Amino acid sequence: MHMVRYGTHAESIFLSGDFRDTYDILVVNGNMAAYYPAAMARFIAERVCNKNYIIDPQTHAFQHDLRYIRSSKTEEIKSSIARLLEQYGEPFKRSIDAGRPVYPDDFKDKHILASAVERVIEFQRNVFSAQKGEWQKYYEFININPLTPWAVIAPYFFMDELSVGQWLEINAKAVEIAKTKYPNEKVVMQLVIGKGLLLSQELSGVIERVTDTPADMVAIWIDDFDETSATITELTIYKDMLRKLGGKKEVLILYGSYFSVALMKVFPELNIKGVCHGLEYAEHRPVIPVGGGLPVSKFYYPSLHIRIPYVEVVFLVRPFFDSKEDYFRYVCDCKTCAELIGRALSVEEGFTKYGETSPAVSRRNNQVVVLNYPTTEARNLCVSHYMWCKAKEYQEVEQSASQIAKKLIQAAEESKTVGNAFTAHCLRWAKVLQG
Repeated sequence: MHMVRYGTHAESIFLSGDFRDTYDILVVNGNMAAYYPAAMARFIAERVCNKNYIIDPQTHAFQHDLRYIRSSKTEEIKSSIARLLEQYGEPFKRSIDAGRPVYPDDFKDKHILASAVERVIEFQRNVFSAQKGEWQKYYEFININPLTPWAVIAPYFFMDELSVGQWLEINAKAVEIAKTKYPNEKVVMQLVIGKGLLLSQELSGVIERVTDTPADMVAIWIDDFDETSATITELTIYKDMLRKLGGKKEVLILYGSYFSVALMKVFPELNIKGVCHGLEYAEHRPVIPVGGGLPVSKFYYPSLHIRIPYVEVVFLVRPFFDSKEDYFRYVCDCKTCAELIGRALSVEEGFTKYGETSPAVSRRNNQVVVLNYPTTEARNLCVSHYMWCKAKEYQEVEQSASQIAKKLIQAAEESKTVGNAFTAHCLRWAKVLQG
């Protein structure tokens, strides 16, 4: 399954309209669902025609330093997170009111944990409910069934090699409670771990405990695990972990690149049922949010399955500037490229649109500096191109691991002009896929 994470309302144009049928499941963050329930419900019901969706309850957000959920301007809890806190109640609210994150000891009382599990699940089941007020009439008017999530996710908390002993049992017991209380729901255990735990001896015990739970599916999120920069050792351990989990549970990958899509397609024994990504930027993601840098236009190069800054990717595309036919054959023939390049006087003129910028004046260190930011049109073109490319990756006819590896090696060889930084991952992926 092709899963996409909803980012902001401004990005919804890349999930509806022509893009509506390019993916299977929409993943909505809990704070977005809590803060904009009517708008999100209308989007799912009307603009994407009651598409399957999952709500990520984001319970891990309350276990980290509170500065990550506070407004940088007011020091108050961010409005959307505060709405989520209202839904979840205790022990989340009590700990946040006390100025601290939740601790494992907050859930040691089984009744407190059971109550928290029930509130978190009920939030997912009912936040878009059509059973009250104007929504009942709205659903009847457009003749669709009330919105219900495709699956529900039990409360979950991040674990690294130091905290796994404290949080593993709480995560497991939360799933056990959820499945007992909601036997007819598809219950997902979200396994959120640090890269250190992935490489530690503790991993085997984690896998054993996870597969021992009654969860119907396991959704995996490895902290900032960028498959394009991961080593062969890390990718091999990752693949082995998926094999062990998939032997007993269906698996979802919450942040994954083409490598995970390839694993899903060619290794049925891994039991991967879906791979998720965000709009252009979320094929990997840190558990604790970090500030972004200067935005730059990045073009998703299909054969390399990676986003490359426009100033770099031009060197790859330049050999095909003389022929639109060659561009469509060797670079990309997605719907965005077909329209953009097709109507331009030349390939170069059309491709330049992906990299257009506009100057912006700002002050840094008491100096006025001028920075070039991507234009809105360039940003939209890059995202729409990315979405069409991702759709094609999921829809491609299944090939063998050796066939995919051969294409990756060939792509790396043909793209030497941009250097190892944008091609070496293809060789690593090929080696792991073949191994």
